[in-house]
Order: sequence, then structure tokens, then C-alpha cells
Amino acid sequence: MGEIGRYLYAIIDSAHPVEFGLVGMPGGDPLVYTIHHRQHQDLRACVSNYPTQAEIKADAERLLAHERVLETIMKRFTILPFQCGVIAPSEQEVLRLLSRHRGRIKLALRSLRERVEVTVRAHWKSLHSAAQEVVREHAAIARYRQEIAARPPEETHRDRNRIGMMVAAALDAKRTEEASRLMGYLRRIAVDVTYRPTVGDTMVLNASFLIRKADYPRIERALESLGQRNRERLDFSYSGPLPPHSFVNMVLEG
Repeated sequence: MGEIGRYLYAIIDSAHPVEFGLVGMPGGDPLVYTIHHRQHQDLRACVSNYPTQAEIKADAERLLAHERVLETIMKRFTILPFQCGVIAPSEQEVLRLLSRHRGRIKLALRSLRERVEVTVRAHWKSLHSAAQEVVREHAAIARYRQEIAARPPEETHRDRNRIGMMVAAALDAKRTEEASRLMGYLRRIAVDVTYRPTVGDTMVLNASFLIRKADYPRIERALESLGQRNRERLDFSYSGPLPPHSFVNMVLEG
């Protein structure tokens, strides 16, 4: 058997040792427990024993297993989460990390106290319908289409390409406008927000919101209201409550 390290899930603020049960990552010891530096007993790393030579691929199965452990810890504590696959070579290395970065960790935990992440995505139901909207909203595009409608297709190739480019530009502007409108509605509930790149032609919004745990029902109601008001045009999906990965900006090195 190779050397045994410590798989890192999260850091919590607790004055007492904690065990979270046999919920650890596949491939290692399933018991998830806390360790702490003897001089700083208020900070504890949530770990499980894991072979240091193991290679953890961030596939769907392992990502889900990692998130399930974080969700278990989140039920009882505010967490500073680690990304999937972080293995320290020894317990001593984890304790050095806790001691060296103690001040930064405490500040980060304070900023995340009683807060969770919610990811929100919105898509146009139909790209064709969205394109028709922008044609109706832009008189210049509508006139241009009417001007070439009666001409033979072989004579209007360049014109049709230009119209396509005009519609694409108008769709980009409309996507930004729609996202701004949706964000204006949701930001009132959030403590902070992180924007993510949109993927594909139909995605309008891709964002993560940091919210107070107590406000989770509010953001659910807000998303339901947005879905009802935009049910002919937009589809909404959301995930949460999640560990606040998108709002942890520091990299902890030993």
C-alpha cells in the first residue's frame, strides 16, 4: 500500500472535533472527520484518509460524491470548500496550511457565514422566435427584408448574409438586455453574484448567486415568478443550495 494522505473537503470553524460518518470519496477510507492545529483549535479541516498516489479524475461520479460530502458538512457548519481532488501528502501538511493561512481562512469563513450558492440559467425557448422578436423590434432589419423579398434569391445572397449578421448582432444585444433585466430582479435577494459565460446560442443568463440560507425560499419564489411571467419565451433552471465554490477566491498553498 502506498503513502496515506488526507483528502480535503472543507474547512470549518468549530471548537470541537466532529465526525460526519462513512460518506467519504470512493477509493479511500470512507470516514470523514476533522483535524486541527494544536495552537488553533477553532479551525478544523474536514478530511478522509486517502492514498497520495491516487489520481482522481473530475468526472461526474466523483464530482457528485465530493459535493455530497460537502452537503453533509453544510447541514451543520459554514464551510470553506475545496475543489474536487485535493489530496494533501500528510496530516502535518494540512495542519501547516491551517496555521499559515489562519487569518485569511477566518475572514473567508466570516464572509460566507450562513450563506449558500445558487446557480441560475435561462434559455430562450426558441432561437427562431427570439430572432423574430428582434426583427419586429428593429425597423431597419424589417425594411431591409421587405426590400429584397421580391427579388430572385441569386441576386440577394449578399443582402441575406448582411441581414443574418444584423440579426445576430441584435440577438447579442437582446441577450445582454434580457440578462440585465433578470439580474435586476434577482440581485435584490443576493449578497453577491458571479457571472459565467453563456454557452450556445439560446442561453441568456448563466450566473451564481451567494445568498443567505434563510433567503433560499425567496429566490425559489422569485424564479418561479420569473418563469410564469416569461413562460412563452424563456426556460429557467437552477441548482442549490450549493457549497459557495464561486465565491472562494483564494488559493491555499501549504
